[in-house]
Amino acid sequence: DGSSVHYAYDARHRITGILDAEGGAWKRDYDASGNLTEEIDPLGHKTEYAYDNAGRPVRITDAKGGIKTLAYTPDGQLASHTDCSGKTTQWAYDGRGRLARITNALGQATRFRYTEAGEAAQAAMPGHANHPGQLEEIVHPDNTSEYFAHDAEGRLLAHTDALGRRTSYGYTRAGLVAQRTDAAGRTLKYHWDLLGRLRELHNENGSRYDFHYDPVGKLLEEAGFDRKSTQYRYDEASGVLAEVIEAGHSTRLEFDALGRLS
Repeated sequence: DGSSVHYAYDARHRITGILDAEGGAWKRDYDASGNLTEEIDPLGHKTEYAYDNAGRPVRITDAKGGIKTLAYTPDGQLASHTDCSGKTTQWAYDGRGRLARITNALGQATRFRYTEAGEAAQAAMPGHANHPGQLEEIVHPDNTSEYFAHDAEGRLLAHTDALGRRTSYGYTRAGLVAQRTDAAGRTLKYHWDLLGRLRELHNENGSRYDFHYDPVGKLLEEAGFDRKSTQYRYDEASGVLAEVIEAGHSTRLEFDALGRLS
């Protein structure tokens, strides 16, 4: 349709302005550490961001004056998030830094359990043992559980959801996903080339999704299950993506002398 989006940058290559396809201008400001501190949309609505000494966001103030706050553990992991209405979600971790519990604003907790040495996976795939430290179970506030089973390489073999529906996975010798089978027995098969690039997907209906690459591995075309095509064109000099053609419509990407989207 001939519309375009333009970007402006500062000396540190940060986006300071965006002129959108409708002619609306966005403005961004940063602090000395490079953190985004303010964003103003085309209507003049301002969102402000504040950070702690480690550069982590601790407060976001929206255009209506609503405030969201975030807090962190001494190890830097997210501990809590309070939204504009004052509702707080909390995260807790075990001694190894793994997520152990999420408590929502109603006080309802979702718990995460990991296998320890010698423990076997439960309902996900009986007879297969998860290795120590792998996620085995998620217990939801209603006491329903999800289960996970992994192989010796740590790859996911099966996931059983809270309703008992199991999705299983198979892998190639190279460790790439070969197939996924859902609880209804529907299988999606993955086909890879010798360079590890995904070439085809085959669904349970026998339909095929194709991927085509150039000699250096750049994706040139996708042909979906419905056989609709998306094509990609690259700049000959820089090799960066320059055009996307989909359903007869072309989207062109232009870059400045420093390689930044303009």
